[in-house]
Amino acid sequence: MNTIKIICASFICLLFLSVILMSNSSGESNKNDIDNLTYNDISYLWPVPKDSADIEKLLSANTVIENTTIWPEESFNEVLNMARSLKIPLIPKKRGYRSIEFGYTNDSLLLKRKNWKVVGFRIDPSAPSTDDKITTSFGIIPQIRLVLQPVIFERDSVVVYDYAVHLPFCFVLGEKTSDSTTFIPDTVAFKGIINDIFILKKYLESTSKVPSEEVLQVNKGLANKVPGYAKKIEAFLSKHIPKGKLKFISFMGLAPRPNPWIFFSMPTGDKFQVLNTLLNPKKMAGKPIRENTNWKDGTSVSTAILYTMKAMDPLLDSLAISKKQTPLNKDIPNIIANPDFCNVLNTDCISCHSESTRRSILKLEANKNHTYSKKILVKKELLPTEKENVRNFGWFGKHTKPVISMRTANETANALKYIKKKYSTP
Repeated sequence: MNTIKIICASFICLLFLSVILMSNSSGESNKNDIDNLTYNDISYLWPVPKDSADIEKLLSANTVIENTTIWPEESFNEVLNMARSLKIPLIPKKRGYRSIEFGYTNDSLLLKRKNWKVVGFRIDPSAPSTDDKITTSFGIIPQIRLVLQPVIFERDSVVVYDYAVHLPFCFVLGEKTSDSTTFIPDTVAFKGIINDIFILKKYLESTSKVPSEEVLQVNKGLANKVPGYAKKIEAFLSKHIPKGKLKFISFMGLAPRPNPWIFFSMPTGDKFQVLNTLLNPKKMAGKPIRENTNWKDGTSVSTAILYTMKAMDPLLDSLAISKKQTPLNKDIPNIIANPDFCNVLNTDCISCHSESTRRSILKLEANKNHTYSKKILVKKELLPTEKENVRNFGWFGKHTKPVISMRTANETANALKYIKKKYSTP
């Protein structure tokens, strides 16, 4: 009888152990799994290709996923047609228009989907913000945000053109509409994304000796060409992207100098911005994304004013907002880099894409006063430093190098914090 009890007890233990192993292999993440996620587990930046073979291995806009492509042809044509036809009146209007320039290069190269490559993607649990006031009024939009840039092999070298498109695939159940639209998140779909992100992490840990990095940087698994890892990422995107909806595509192109950057969003195409530094440094030529505020006292700041200043300029210590004791002009980059203050609803694109370069050129302190974090969360050599560099998360064409801004690193930290708070199970 005792022998039978021992056998039964052993069988129950084995059964219990097998259930645990099966549950762990199913991809269901638990609290410990999510708590162990790092910045680089939710933000993936590819290394810059070195030759034509590397370019061929990159995912393209026309890469087939499920029954569609990464950037569907109809949407691609609509956005590129808008980019080619957009005319932006300058301030003052008598100065004429600015348009995105395609003529300095071969138009046909930029109009082929195969030349637009995925250079990175980010996981966002709550766009446009995790702030309770915004999620209550606007809603929550979980996203996988892809960044694509034109990349070709020309004259025995890799050429990265300084154009970019953001494709945010949104996972929402619907929209409540009364006085304003409120987005309802598809939390089940996003949990599936988080589970598969954890599987990617475990695969990398089990097949390589690549250490987990504390700061955001180029993806080590892709940089080290870990066998099978790139295909795992492609399978991840192929599984989840078709379930999302493209709602708010944004595009950046170059105009003739001295105002070289133009941003616009789709589907409306009327939310465009170009930095108009020489004519009026306090204004953007075009409409801001929203008439809103990004500072705690109900006012707004942008980096435009900083383009008229040099390092050690006394104006940097002047008030950014008239009759307000704070902030100072020198605080602006840190405010813009802080996702608690600024988001797409209240901040112009160029400010978000230029806070790091302004901080570098003007030799301003980071992580003081109004910054999101007391630590620099990105590998320092990846921070953009050149005036003409408006890459947030991608490749800077002029020097063909990877770039991650402080704003992007702070957004990633904010997203990871939200994921651990909302999606960890007891």
